[in-house]
Amino acid sequence: MTYYSKNNEYPTDGLPFRIVLSNGSTRTDPATFTDAEIADAGYIAVSDPPSVQDGYTLLWDGTSWSTQDLRVLDEVKQIALLNLSVRRKQAEENFTFSGMSIRLDEGTQSRIDGALNGLERKPAGTTVPWQVSPGVFTEFNVTTMEALALAAFDHVEACFDNAQVIANQISGATTNAQVDQVNLEIGWP
Repeated sequence: MTYYSKNNEYPTDGLPFRIVLSNGSTRTDPATFTDAEIADAGYIAVSDPPSVQDGYTLLWDGTSWSTQDLRVLDEVKQIALLNLSVRRKQAEENFTFSGMSIRLDEGTQSRIDGALNGLERKPAGTTVPWQVSPGVFTEFNVTTMEALALAAFDHVEACFDNAQVIANQISGATTNAQVDQVNLEIGWP
């Protein structure tokens, strides 16, 4: 659909059924209007309006389209911080130890701590089977369980360290555009 503006007024999609030419005569049926008649009636074709995201409004200044951000800065920051929290948790759960992919959720972290505590109380050389992913088991002794616990701790700490850097960028932003430019995808271990 082509948009038209008359005397720089807000564009409408398409022409009206009837236009008035400069000599006072009228023409009907937009499908038969010539370019010269359209121009003589004061209409100009304008570009299609840009797409408008939630939280924005479409503006016309008489010659061109633009959008205006209506979002409240504090709300934009809160949403970004919530999205950052989700992204941090995703990064935290994506953990690899000795080539094995382990979903490092809170339950797994707790089981690692419990297994390490239990192995430390067992006789030296004791091993326990550990399911590292569905159907995949490996044997851990106290030394490998300590290494797993330390690597998991370091991984979680690195995720929180990165989240803090990004959160500071979000908190320090003074405009919605600055918040939108903060990249939540960089720096994760």
